[in-house]
Amino acid sequence: MKNKNIIIIVLIVIVVLLSFMCLFLYLKNEYNDEFNDDRYENNNHIENNQNGSTTPENKNYISSDSALQIALDSLKINKTDIHDYGVELENKYGTAVYEIDFKYDYYEYEFYIDATTGDILHSFKEWD
Repeated sequence: MKNKNIIIIVLIVIVVLLSFMCLFLYLKNEYNDEFNDDRYENNNHIENNQNGSTTPENKNYISSDSALQIALDSLKINKTDIHDYGVELENKYGTAVYEIDFKYDYYEYEFYIDATTGDILHSFKEWD
């Protein structure tokens, strides 16, 4: 009986330690992501809110208009059909990406497009 209680206590301690390790790793990852995003945005942040095209200083990046057009082409809609759109250059997924958001037909869309290749990395829509 005594050995059984010791085993239970040891298992509880192991579970608690593993939980703290997971929490620590999660918080460390969140901190690193936030730090990298802030550092990148302070140096390379670009906004375009319906005021014309902006091109990042890195000549290997596609333009913000091209990134927006890639998002629109994937939905087969025209730029004149959307409203409240914005394009920002950010550091996500370990690379420079355009975050594009706009409203169309009762939905709000968000796209993450690789600033170098033009590939759509992630997209979603939600009811507006």
